[in-house]
Amino acid sequence: MLINDIDRKSDEIRGKKRANFDGADRLVLAGSVTSPCPKTALANHISLCLCILMNETEFFKALADPTRRAVFERLADGEMNATQLRQGFAMSQPAISQHLAVLRSAGLIAEQKLGRNVMYRINPDGIARMHQWLSRYHAFWPKRVDELKRLLKEMDQ
Repeated sequence: MLINDIDRKSDEIRGKKRANFDGADRLVLAGSVTSPCPKTALANHISLCLCILMNETEFFKALADPTRRAVFERLADGEMNATQLRQGFAMSQPAISQHLAVLRSAGLIAEQKLGRNVMYRINPDGIARMHQWLSRYHAFWPKRVDELKRLLKEMDQ
């Protein structure tokens, strides 16, 4: 998906409107009406909100913070709970929980509740999305590096 396609899809999602048909409040998107069931409508609404808020580069925003990068790198060693992840950081439990929430909303980590404990691990799907995004631009890199080498040689002469 190209940047223009992403913008178009985002505009399409943002263009949602509410309509009233047969007394049932339904969500309309791109000409299709969703189910009048309240639970389904709520689930659809939440999904749409997540689509609007999440874009393909959300993982880069999440990893822009050095603390979140360090937490993410710790999870590369295996599953850990928030207390284990907090060790070595001078921060409170709520602060580490906020960092985990950002990583989770970006799709980079997943959580699993085991009794009272919540275990966090790297989400392979999030890594795959990041790899997919990077691989699209990989084709441009060799050409750019070659151009940079040529320019540097010209500057040296």
